[in-house]
Amino acid sequence: MTGAVDVTDLYIRPGRLSHLDLEDATFVTDKNMPYMQNDASGYTYTETSYRQYGSYGTPFVTGSKTFNMGDLSHDEWKKIRRARVFKGKGFAVKENDDSKLVVDFTLKKGCIPPYLFANCDNLQFILLPDNTKSIEDAAFAYCNSLKYVVLPANLETVTEGSFMQCYNLRKVFYLSKCPQTKKGIHGVLKVSTIDRLNGICDGAFVGNNSATCKGFQKY
Repeated sequence: MTGAVDVTDLYIRPGRLSHLDLEDATFVTDKNMPYMQNDASGYTYTETSYRQYGSYGTPFVTGSKTFNMGDLSHDEWKKIRRARVFKGKGFAVKENDDSKLVVDFTLKKGCIPPYLFANCDNLQFILLPDNTKSIEDAAFAYCNSLKYVVLPANLETVTEGSFMQCYNLRKVFYLSKCPQTKKGIHGVLKVSTIDRLNGICDGAFVGNNSATCKGFQKY
């Protein structure tokens, strides 16, 4: 979709989109047609309830273990996949035809999915579809020309990091009630190849200018 930028290009290929009116747009969903696909080798996953069994007669040890998704074999992937469901609104981890793990990003009904407008550095104005229910991880990350956003009346949730490092952002207006903040893909996976995306689960506006960004405001 227009405005989508591959995660690995966030710092070197800024978008040219400045004004976009999607108020009457319709969400088209197709899990077989991702708007972005990343090699999973850039992601890590931490299993907080990991169990490691000792030799015969010794008890297992519980704790946490971090997996580099790109290093997992087919059998290892099947094993940890049973422990966690690696999918959410707008993303899913899967094996491709070469048995390599990839992260697919697809449009979902009522959802502005992860990274869809990331690094649209000239984006100044946007109207979202009226039936938008959620805005996901880093959907508007690094949109440095954005100053004000008016959210649709039916919006329910905004994922942590959705407006991260939008340095000129002042206010995000809501029309009815303030949306709830939730965790998305970065509550499951971490991006290890881009340091500034690590640990973004600190709020929808993490990395913004605290002196000027006032966050959610009643319109």
